[in-house]
Amino acid sequence: MNGWIVIGIVFATTFLLLFFLRKGFRKLGRQYGIFSTLVFALICLEISVIMDYGVLSGLHNILSGICMCMATMLLLWMLSKWHERNESLNAVVIVLGIVHVACVMTVVSLPNINPYLKLIANIVYLALPALAGYEISEGKKNAAG
Repeated sequence: MNGWIVIGIVFATTFLLLFFLRKGFRKLGRQYGIFSTLVFALICLEISVIMDYGVLSGLHNILSGICMCMATMLLLWMLSKWHERNESLNAVVIVLGIVHVACVMTVVSLPNINPYLKLIANIVYLALPALAGYEISEGKKNAAG
């Protein structure tokens, strides 16, 4: 399957999700909106690199690593602000995080990837869900106590 078709499907799915959550998306604010859009674009770039894995060169490894690290940093920042947003905005962060972790897990299984990039990818796909679980559980503890 062509990588651009997959990117188109991801775009369409995300825009439909944002359409149904538009009430919360309007309250997103400029900073969260820019960061969400940037994470989405980085994830799409990761997907395009993954789809062309047969011709991975050193440049593709570097590009994939930069996209992965930038998207991870932005998602970590957005997760750290978990309690400042409403539930529909948190859903957007979770969806972006799930797609990012899926991309990172795919990168780990590719044969032509630099071992250092695989190590970083393993750290990301173990740490990001753990942080999300921690932030969610802290919110429940704060609400109960």
